Amino acid sequence: MRALKARGGPPATGPNDSGMSDSKTTASLVTTVLEAVPSGLTLGIQVHGFTDEVQIDRLTPCTGTC
Repeated sequence: MRALKARGGPPATGPNDSGMSDSKTTASLVTTVLEAVPSGLTLGIQVHGFTDEVQIDRLTPCTGTC
């Protein structure tokens, strides 16, 4: 899955860029990931500028009382 700014160079090198979120926001990207990616996988997150902690928390599995 790629956010808007990450789309420039990689498509030119060949990777499939089909993972864009509907409204190109962090919230919609996280929703797309939660719906499309199987649970139990490790995700890499690159943050820059404003870090939306609420969205990062949505990607963090609950390991106790949440």
